[in-house]
Amino acid sequence: MTKARLLPLTASPGKSRPIRDRALEEVVPGQRRNRGLRPSGAALWICAIALIPAPAAAALKLCNQTSYILEIATGVARAGEVITQGWTRLIPGACKTVLAGDLRLQTSFVYAHSARAYDGPRKAWGGMHWLCAREGDFRTAEPVGDTSCVGGQRLPFFQLSGHGQENWTQTFGQTPALASRAAAQAAGLARLLTSAGLDGTHPGPALARFRARMHLSAQAPTTAVFDALESAALSRAAPNGYEVCNDTAAPIFVALADREQHHWHTRGWWHVGPVACAQALTAPLKGKVYLLVDGAKGKRLVSGPTQFCITSITFDVEGNGSCAARGLKPAGFLPTNLHHHPGYIAHVDANGLVPRPR
Repeated sequence: MTKARLLPLTASPGKSRPIRDRALEEVVPGQRRNRGLRPSGAALWICAIALIPAPAAAALKLCNQTSYILEIATGVARAGEVITQGWTRLIPGACKTVLAGDLRLQTSFVYAHSARAYDGPRKAWGGMHWLCAREGDFRTAEPVGDTSCVGGQRLPFFQLSGHGQENWTQTFGQTPALASRAAAQAAGLARLLTSAGLDGTHPGPALARFRARMHLSAQAPTTAVFDALESAALSRAAPNGYEVCNDTAAPIFVALADREQHHWHTRGWWHVGPVACAQALTAPLKGKVYLLVDGAKGKRLVSGPTQFCITSITFDVEGNGSCAARGLKPAGFLPTNLHHHPGYIAHVDANGLVPRPR
């Protein structure tokens, strides 16, 4: 089964009907998109509620109607340069103004992904405009067309279409859709309880016990509860997952294969900038992870004997056989020795995968 999950969020002014688009499930997928690919089977979807002109002061406001804490980066293009900055944290059910000023005077971009506290690959909401971002709080300014992104990674932002309006409200959603921001808040608490190792299927009693354990009163603000749950989930998860660090002076493109629920999954491409790292998998590693890395101009930096199916564009492939019959091509991946650890950091330099110190 082939799943291609890279389509931009789009929105139209003055309409309340959701416009649904596929979500990115990787941290940094590849730069190109095949419009002919369509997903089969179960897939995560996202919806962009129409961008709605508001009577308030000129600004861009974002609302989170998902069950995930979102981390959001914005971009603005004007006067020959692109300025990106992040990260703005937005809990489920909340709204926040992220850009002030008349949106008619600039081209605006937005990218969002789920916080690290959740198991599995990060969910992401993006588009077709690859802009520079960095870990932690950042602000970058690049000339239009500059693709170097030294010390960072390029992420797929979507461009807001202002239609001549000076302010907009953008809502992030998911499918099955959550009926309201209040429903998103409740679903978000239940999801974080599960990620923290608590009983998310019975969130009321579990949340009461958690509040008592953390000495959070019933009057504690919702943000404080989300903060405490996120910290609990992060402490339980760390140092899990698979991270790839680029020790070269040029971008690299990464694909991974691992086994999930008795099926092999191959995903790519993560774009990792020079002298930067990308967290590809966040869940504890339970089996072998296979690595494929391409460098500049298609030079293969890391490969191996184990064959999996790939494409030249963003992909999420289930199974590792019959590549040609599915319109895919085989490639040799290198198994990385995890030594039974739940977390792994792969360093790649110009000579390939850097051996781990013994």
